Amino acid sequence: MTEATVENHFDATLPAYERWGRPCSELFSWAALDGAALPAGAAVLDVCAGMGALAVPAAERGHTVLAVDTTPAPIGRANERLEPYSHGSAEVMNALDLKYGDNEFDAAFSVFGVVFFGPGIGKVLTEMVRVVRPGGVTSIVNWATPMGALFFLPVARTRRPNVPPTLPSRHTALAWWVLVTMR
Repeated sequence: MTEATVENHFDATLPAYERWGRPCSELFSWAALDGAALPAGAAVLDVCAGMGALAVPAAERGHTVLAVDTTPAPIGRANERLEPYSHGSAEVMNALDLKYGDNEFDAAFSVFGVVFFGPGIGKVLTEMVRVVRPGGVTSIVNWATPMGALFFLPVARTRRPNVPPTLPSRHTALAWWVLVTMR
């Protein structure tokens, strides 16, 4: 690899994603926020935030928003988009190791993001649940088929009594076609 080699395709495809992907992501983000029915001024974490497709609408609604992603260019764009809101910011952070304490947020969302963690999805879900207060919302938007998605399996296990230790059981799960919300 040379210095000119692009190591992160999300950074390299930012203009195309902003034109085509962001509008789609924002539609699902609005639906996730509507479904969560958060109280005014809720503390919201947007995990795998990209350019802030969920963070910006959450900030527009008056929530305090922190957006995290591993890719610098989209996070830079998210910060630009969050600039009008004093209660919103974005930073580069790995969702496998969120640098926040337990129970810091009222809600954690990921819109088409955690799927890219492959076998690490369970760890990301565990981190998201860990940082959300009891009774809060953890919401995942992911692609699925009419028959569901394998991705929903670890989330669905939170409703069963034999919950694996990596998935906290203090939340319940409700699944739609592409949206899973745990309370």
